[in-house]
Amino acid sequence: MMSPNFKLLFGVWASCAQFHAWANLAIVGPSYLRKRQPLVIPSIESNNATESVVATSQTCFPPATATTMVLDELAKMNCLRVTTAANDFAELFNKYGKYGPTVKKSWDSRMAQAMQMCSTVPGLPPYEAAESALAAWGDVMMQHSECCSVAGPPFCIVPGVSKIGHFVPFLVCVVVIMLARLSECICRRSVVMPNLVRLIDTTPGNDANGQVVLHDSPSPAGGRLSNALLDELMNIFHRTSLSALPDSEAWARPAATLFAALQPKIGFQADSAKNQFEHFLSLWRAQCSMVADRAMGRAAGDVQADERDLASKGLVELNGELLDGFKRYRDKLHRHLQHTPEASTLGTPFVDLWTGPRRNAKEMAEVSAFLLVWGEAGNVRFMPEVVCFIVDLLLSAKLAGEGPLLKVSLAQSSAFLASIIRPLYNRIFDETYVDVIITEDNKDKKNMHAGLDKFMPADCANYDDWNELFCDPARLTNSLVLRSGTKLFDLPAGERFAALAHMDWGRSLASAKTHREIHSLWGLFASIHRVAFLHELLFALTLVAVSSDRAESGEILVAGKAMLVRLSAVGLLVPLHAACWKLSSWFTAGSAVRKHRCRASAVCKGMPLCILMSVPVASYILVRYVEVKGDSMLQRVHTGLTLQAVAKVHLLVSACGALVILCGDSAAKTPRQQQLTPTSCRPKVLRWLFWLIILLVKAWTSWGGVHSLDKAMDELMICRLGKENIKELPSYAFSPKWDKDMVKWLLFVSTGFMLYIIDTQFWFSLGCSVLGVLVAFQQRSWKCKDFFQVDSVARIPERFSNKVLGHDDESGVAHDFPLLWDTIVKYMRDEDKVDDDMQARLSYVRAHGTDRRPRIFNPRNSWERRLTRQLGLFNDPTWPQNPDVQWRIMALARGLTMKMPRPFRAPYIPGVTVLIPHYMETILTEKKELYADQEGHTHVVPLMSWLEYRYEEEFKAFSTRMAKNVSHWPQFGTMWGSYGPQQWKSLNVWASMRSQTLWRTVAGMTLYHQALETHFKLAKDPRGFLLASDSASDPKKLNHYVTEMFTCLISMQMYPFFDDVMFGHTNKMLDEFPDSLKIAFIDFEEKGAEAERDGIHSRQSRRYYSCLIDKTCKLVDGKRREPRLRVELPGYPILGDGKGDNQNHAIPFSRGMFIQAIDANQGAYFEQMLLLPCVLGEFRDSKHGDLGSQKIVGFPEHITSDFGSIGDFAAGAETAFGTILQRSYAVLGGRMHYGHPDMMNKIFMIQQGGISKATKTVNLSEDIFAGLDFTLRGDGRKIQHTEYFHLAKGRDLGFNTVLLFFSKLSAGTGEQMLTRQMARLSQQMGLPEALTLYYAHGGFYLTQFLLSKGIPLLVFIWLFTLLDGAESNFEAFGTTPSASVPATMGEMLIAQFGWVMVLFLVAGMAPLLVELSLEIGILSAIFRCLKQFLTLSPLHFIFQAKIIGWYVSNEILYGGASYVSTGRGLPTERRFFIGVKKEGKGLYNDYAPYAFYDGAELLAATILALLVGGLQVDSALRHLLAWWGLVVSVTVISWLFAPFIFNPYQFEATRFWEDLRCLTAFFMEDGGRHWVEWYNRTQLRKGSGRSVVDIVFFLGAFFIVAWYAMMNVKIQALGQIFAAYSKDQLFELNVLMLMPPFICSMAYCVVAMALERIMGCYGAIRRLRRRPRRSGAAFLDLEAGAPGVADGAEVEEAEAREVHVAERDRAVKPAADPQGAGGESGCRCCLFGMPLAISAVCVLLLDIVEAAVALYRFTHVGWWRAFVAGLMLKWGISCLLLHLGEGVLRSQVFERCGRFGLVLDLWVRAHRMARDILTSVLILVALTPLVLINMLNDYLTPGLSLHHLLIYRNPNHLGKREAIVHACQWDVPEQPGAPQPKA
Repeated sequence: MMSPNFKLLFGVWASCAQFHAWANLAIVGPSYLRKRQPLVIPSIESNNATESVVATSQTCFPPATATTMVLDELAKMNCLRVTTAANDFAELFNKYGKYGPTVKKSWDSRMAQAMQMCSTVPGLPPYEAAESALAAWGDVMMQHSECCSVAGPPFCIVPGVSKIGHFVPFLVCVVVIMLARLSECICRRSVVMPNLVRLIDTTPGNDANGQVVLHDSPSPAGGRLSNALLDELMNIFHRTSLSALPDSEAWARPAATLFAALQPKIGFQADSAKNQFEHFLSLWRAQCSMVADRAMGRAAGDVQADERDLASKGLVELNGELLDGFKRYRDKLHRHLQHTPEASTLGTPFVDLWTGPRRNAKEMAEVSAFLLVWGEAGNVRFMPEVVCFIVDLLLSAKLAGEGPLLKVSLAQSSAFLASIIRPLYNRIFDETYVDVIITEDNKDKKNMHAGLDKFMPADCANYDDWNELFCDPARLTNSLVLRSGTKLFDLPAGERFAALAHMDWGRSLASAKTHREIHSLWGLFASIHRVAFLHELLFALTLVAVSSDRAESGEILVAGKAMLVRLSAVGLLVPLHAACWKLSSWFTAGSAVRKHRCRASAVCKGMPLCILMSVPVASYILVRYVEVKGDSMLQRVHTGLTLQAVAKVHLLVSACGALVILCGDSAAKTPRQQQLTPTSCRPKVLRWLFWLIILLVKAWTSWGGVHSLDKAMDELMICRLGKENIKELPSYAFSPKWDKDMVKWLLFVSTGFMLYIIDTQFWFSLGCSVLGVLVAFQQRSWKCKDFFQVDSVARIPERFSNKVLGHDDESGVAHDFPLLWDTIVKYMRDEDKVDDDMQARLSYVRAHGTDRRPRIFNPRNSWERRLTRQLGLFNDPTWPQNPDVQWRIMALARGLTMKMPRPFRAPYIPGVTVLIPHYMETILTEKKELYADQEGHTHVVPLMSWLEYRYEEEFKAFSTRMAKNVSHWPQFGTMWGSYGPQQWKSLNVWASMRSQTLWRTVAGMTLYHQALETHFKLAKDPRGFLLASDSASDPKKLNHYVTEMFTCLISMQMYPFFDDVMFGHTNKMLDEFPDSLKIAFIDFEEKGAEAERDGIHSRQSRRYYSCLIDKTCKLVDGKRREPRLRVELPGYPILGDGKGDNQNHAIPFSRGMFIQAIDANQGAYFEQMLLLPCVLGEFRDSKHGDLGSQKIVGFPEHITSDFGSIGDFAAGAETAFGTILQRSYAVLGGRMHYGHPDMMNKIFMIQQGGISKATKTVNLSEDIFAGLDFTLRGDGRKIQHTEYFHLAKGRDLGFNTVLLFFSKLSAGTGEQMLTRQMARLSQQMGLPEALTLYYAHGGFYLTQFLLSKGIPLLVFIWLFTLLDGAESNFEAFGTTPSASVPATMGEMLIAQFGWVMVLFLVAGMAPLLVELSLEIGILSAIFRCLKQFLTLSPLHFIFQAKIIGWYVSNEILYGGASYVSTGRGLPTERRFFIGVKKEGKGLYNDYAPYAFYDGAELLAATILALLVGGLQVDSALRHLLAWWGLVVSVTVISWLFAPFIFNPYQFEATRFWEDLRCLTAFFMEDGGRHWVEWYNRTQLRKGSGRSVVDIVFFLGAFFIVAWYAMMNVKIQALGQIFAAYSKDQLFELNVLMLMPPFICSMAYCVVAMALERIMGCYGAIRRLRRRPRRSGAAFLDLEAGAPGVADGAEVEEAEAREVHVAERDRAVKPAADPQGAGGESGCRCCLFGMPLAISAVCVLLLDIVEAAVALYRFTHVGWWRAFVAGLMLKWGISCLLLHLGEGVLRSQVFERCGRFGLVLDLWVRAHRMARDILTSVLILVALTPLVLINMLNDYLTPGLSLHHLLIYRNPNHLGKREAIVHACQWDVPEQPGAPQPKA
């Protein structure tokens, strides 16, 4: 039976064949080729009887309906061709060698006859004149092979197609069908066309061991209340500030008793119960603060809240907010179950356990049950509705009796974990993973099912699928089945919870898939179809509007003659797009959704939409029918009916369909719980207005580009399907010229559409820049004059007093502000940001009982500020010189000008947790990192010297402070070796605070603690229920209360695997920082012999625990601390990419109501931390029940790592994104959660699964999914951006790390675009919000891809059109003079793309320029942007766009991304040009597949375009083309050389020479072994899920079709010229042209492999094939003469990684000196076989020779354009064959190919190595002049490097490690004792 792909392709081929035959048959059908008496053409006798031209009959006639003007045009055109041919033939035949005289006689006779006929034309009537001219050209000159009887393109009709023309398309279709069938057999999936009918089940099977049967017997706990636990809980309550409430005793014991009773009754862990009790109390206290704050309002500070009923109100509100999602879920489930009697008894058993106030019994029972279940759920927490389901069953359970509810026999685990959570976890684990093993270093390694580590199939279920099963009560009740086969919901409600221990989760969750994350264009289209349709519509309308009308009277064009009819054709986009939309919906729908859609009810509901989308087709057919028949037909029905009226109805119907598509479906049937948050009128109008302006500007600016496109097609006289006469079309359709023109038309239109899409992103960026300014003014109440003129720094005392301290008088200063300001300055001094002198200048001066303001607060006018503070032209002694301090003061001043919510006042401040995920990042720098042993490396500059140089003034302040505070502090300065161990401890801390370390992050975040202490001390009335009367004077009590309100929680995933140094640093952090610092980590122990009783997965070897430690925990062995809380987990918790799981396990240890996400490379400032009460005010409820606190609040970041050019580029981009862009996104409704430093209401985040998601690969960008889900759940949820509060942020500094960061973002975005969240949001949001969501996220990355493809595509069209022109020595067959083609293309290139690159650069720079103008002034902003431009930022951003485009497109099509740690090292290490070993990768290894290949191809194509006349235009146009040339040149330079330009010390002569030798070693050593390993790992990538026939294959096939269509026309022209003599040779030329140049190279590979086998040699390919499979990429050890594993063997896992995600600079070892082998060298060469590099050169030369020989006849006649086009065709065929060959090498079939596989392997690898040799040599040769310039620079100005000036903006830069190149074994080590470089 034929496969669907086979049937589809066969059907397409059959249809094309039938239409082709019909078209050829229809040639004689039109009326203008009527039967008539043919004109007899007189013969002209020749001297040779055999060469006489006999009389012939005419077969070419003009159209019968042609007008006089058309007839005149036909006569002139045909006779002009005859005249032109007369001159061209004469010159051509003289050059044709031996055949010239013979052929010339024949053509002389025809020429004379044709010229004679044309000479009679002027005296004949129009029709007869045209008839005679047609006969002269078509019948005489072309001998009936061509009739030029069409007045427009393609002008000439070919009566038939050659046999080759029939055979080649047939052959291509057969090959495609075979490859599609082969691909289906040997590959996992098809990227282009998913299965239309059935969903292939690729979900890995579940292992039976994953489902553990638990024995029914009582648990050891017995279900009795533990008095010890009760006492502990009571102590916890009494330690909290809640105990100070008036009625606290009425709550303490009942609350503790409830938790203590539930723990054994349900089977919760004791530590989990204690943890959740603490958590509950912190939430309760926070909610009480919210209630008290709302009660006080804006009253004076001495007003106190009524604390008598505060606990009760707080509990009610906590229940309402914490269980909001649960109650919605419960109501929905119970409505479906139609519960009436049982629903009223919910929670009754728990109420009976409550002994406190009865009015709050239900609330207390529900909250306690929810927190206890949630706290122990582990990975199930990612499925919030599953948690709600378990809680609902628990609250309905029968708790009768004293025994435990879950009667299971366990060994060690708790009953709830083992019987309910762990079976669910095991099912989740089995979906993706096989096992978790213990590695040699005692770490855990999870192994995925075969192939899933490289490609995740679309049908693997994940957290979202299972969660959505529980969201759908109808599916849920039918799916949940017990192991006995009984459905869970067939049991009584009270027994269902206990029955969960007997669930068959394998069967219950088997068909839960609702959304398929399919890696194809269909998956992308499902998410962006509205954006795509909008651009399709605008482009089509513009194209119709600019298109010219050349239709004559009586003609009927394919697209219609009248403008209204042509406009009607645009309406067909609606049904076409709707069909694609529904197809994409079907492809992305999971099995559960497909079953629902196939039901009759669902089909009936969808019928109205289908009918609406189908009506435009019928109405358009009616419009065209009326156009053909005329209005008279309609007027028989009604006199008012006309074509115009019918067209208007069609347009109306089409407009309705378009609105349905564009407006989306806000009520789409999805498993969401709530509707999206409605938008009020004002912001909605603003969003519509914004996008209306953007689209209008875009349409207006793009008009010229589309017009130039249409004009170019007109001037090039290209056939366009829409402008063809319907009556004439059958006569020339599928003729060679028509085929070629259709290809060109498709190229022009598709390129124009792609460029049309691109610029929207840039206009959006510019629009956001303008909107960001307006929003900034709106934040300041539109006080624009004050913004520019008022000295905001001088107003800090008054504004801070009023907005932060609550001082009533806006013009006065709070009494405590001077002390507070001095505290701020003291923190700056302690951080060494200012010295003692500046501290005195910035502080208040106290004299005679008053505080005198520091002079910095003296007002200055705008000019003084600009000249002193912004430009620094004049010295201001009161203004600090430290840039960081300047920014901090200005940021505080700017923030205080904005609207700020009323701050919470002590003691009523709700709690907040800062969560910092940590893996193995540096905690505290060590001396060995800062100052390593310099012996042997005297040319190395220590990192400490670099830091001292970078922060020179701060180091002086540090030395002064230490000398003052520490006795005997040495004054050694930069003599680092002289400092002792104790001094180095202080130096380590100082250096860590200036590096991206965890110490710096914790030091900054714990400033919250000090800031809250300060607010407590400044509180006017300390007598609150949260604060005892003596707390302000009791530091311990104050510290305890503040610790309740703030927790700094570090989630240290790898804490058990720390070494002694990291343990010491961790303990030092706990000792150094406040009590609020806590650490959560994942601990483990052996699972034990009875693990099966506890349900632990049989393929996991350990038990895992989530633990909490703080400074009170005692040390074990002096290193790690004993956990204070230890909660067992269901299994190995890291099932995703790491970060999301790490956050999830730690969240139960968080405290308070709010949580802030922070990364381990951030920092903070004390003055900003003081704004925390205002920040928390953003979450304030206006009244009880309004849920106004459902927010995610984002803040800007101060990027501190702006060192060097690359650091400045990255910092600028991050600054713009974190400020002005996010400001605009929030207003436009498109801002999401981006992780740090957003603050969230934790109560609502845990109801949606946490603050991130953790499905492997899918949630690679884990943070943003929290925002997407938050928005999807709606119901008042809001994401906003607030800018008065700032944190510090370190960013990547080096070229590689920056691009690595963007590669991770791009891959994550590619996965993100395929998810259900993006698909649903893009469909359900309003159109403005959907557009913002797209362009603020995935659209940015896709635009980079389109931009990186735009220039090569335009150059390809440029070259294609130039080569398609008539040959310079024979223009008779051309439709356009060859001289006009360059001018036409030049005008189009300038109009189409010249301005796009300008827009790209301007749009990239505008947000930063505007934001800096607001912050530091327009002049300073311009200076910084100009500095970026002068340091070659365009090269960096163009290359960055290329990398982004590659990664996002690759991820969308193929998947396989994984999380990588970017690293944030300093950009001071030189990276090698090329690496030899896996540990020594170079820049070429990193970027060759992504940029260098394309850069070389673009360079070659541009040179070819110039050589064939691309610049043969007039001088005026040449000047305009200079910009296009500059754009292409900059792109080529960027793609080929940007990594080397920004590589430190790249052009030093000694290292450049080493690069050259390492390049030789890379290709030549061990027969090319190093290249083979690199190629396998980065490009071949076996098992990556790629199909043989994918979208790359079809794009390559289209490339071949384009060149074949052109060459077919040229060969036909050559055949018409020489048809009388050499038909056999022309047939041979057809065959040779279509034959790929692989015969000679393949023969060489066969001979080479045979010789190696005969001689017993082992070349690189044979060694690769013979290697042991388990050894990865190991080669045979031929040195020992026996097979083995070489020392440099690679690990198989390394082959699957991306190329530069894990690259590190290591040693580069070139080939040893051949002479060192002595007499064994000959034997050694034999053993290694033929070097692969030699084979690469040979196959390349053979291919070139074979291609040139096949096309030599074109050069013989001077047809150089045809020769170049033929070479391009052969190159394209070769590339396609190589692509297919690589597909075979990746497939499983290759292993069974035997010796043929070796030949194919060698052929593919030799060609790929040849490409690498050419590309790398090209780059290295091009870099040589720069090396010479650098040598001249060093000679003339030693110590002042222009390259350092470019990279570091400092010509005498100090390097961290100045290029230690012990890369090659011939390095000469430095002599010890040499002097150290001076800092």
